[in-house]
Amino acid sequence: MIYLININENFQTSRARRLLSIYYALEGAGYDAHVISADFDHGQKAKLHSDNPHETLIKVFAYRSHFSIFRLCNHMWFSLAVLCMLLKRRDAEAVYVSSIPPELVFATIIVRALWPKVPIIVDVRDVWPESVPDKMKSSIRSRLFSFYANTLYSICLPRADEVVLSNPDFASYADRFGCHSIVVPLGYDAERFALVDEHARSGMVYIGNFNESFDLQALAPFLKDGSQLTLIGDGPLRAQYEFIFGEAVFAGFADYYEVPKLLSKYEIGVLPITGNATLPNKLYDYYASGLNVVTNCQSAASFWSLGRFQEMDCGAYFVKHEDLDRSLFTTYGQMGKTMLNIIESKISGARQR
Repeated sequence: MIYLININENFQTSRARRLLSIYYALEGAGYDAHVISADFDHGQKAKLHSDNPHETLIKVFAYRSHFSIFRLCNHMWFSLAVLCMLLKRRDAEAVYVSSIPPELVFATIIVRALWPKVPIIVDVRDVWPESVPDKMKSSIRSRLFSFYANTLYSICLPRADEVVLSNPDFASYADRFGCHSIVVPLGYDAERFALVDEHARSGMVYIGNFNESFDLQALAPFLKDGSQLTLIGDGPLRAQYEFIFGEAVFAGFADYYEVPKLLSKYEIGVLPITGNATLPNKLYDYYASGLNVVTNCQSAASFWSLGRFQEMDCGAYFVKHEDLDRSLFTTYGQMGKTMLNIIESKISGARQR
């Protein structure tokens, strides 16, 4: 059995599909795979239920804030539960695991120590603790968390059989821990966006959770009262956004398969970067929908466009859709095949140990 473990992604969640694309690639190649995740949707902040025999959802606490103490408790409990599950089943042929949370990687490395022929592939989807919003980094809590996370990663990442980076920007992070790494871009669902309507577009849109990592207040001088802005999603900063962007349309969460149709109405996708996540899912949504992108982060704009961006008034940077770097935007199908090859090669190598 090949276990695919991500606390935030499973068959019931709708935003990111990287893990499921890997599952389908493995299934298509004849492998038995099983998803282990949590019974809480991190994006929509809602409990989940599943009758799917190909996944296990571990019960965790519900929480509202990305930085809640309940989320930290979930990480520890989930990681312990995964460790116990893998040790009990004793049928792992390989383990693909998200790098978040660090406790989860630590749990799988224990499995690797006990069973050397079970390869561990760590997928770095975000860089913790660097992804903590800038305004929070100076706090004592943030500094303690940074020390804690880096300590765990320094123990775990060099012991993994492969470290996969979803963002080439993460290379220096992997180098810090002295581990070999390979870049496999995040990917997007090309089929879902195949029927994007190319009618006349206007206005701006933001899609995602309203939180400190992508805080729209960083673009407030550019967005003004929000009269040209539609926000698709929800989150802990909603009350502040309603006050600042009083003329914006708050559309709430959208069905996963309705997103392409909704986004295709707009001309510009708004993407504030107030943490260090420079290739989030929403950028792929904007790209696949044919949107131009505006951000507050000059380095991100340069990275996305190989330097082909425009500096605007009010601290905003504009990237035309045609100037986005195509090499960053692989499809889920292409990504799944690449990950399949990596997992197969690691299984083959482990059998020879």
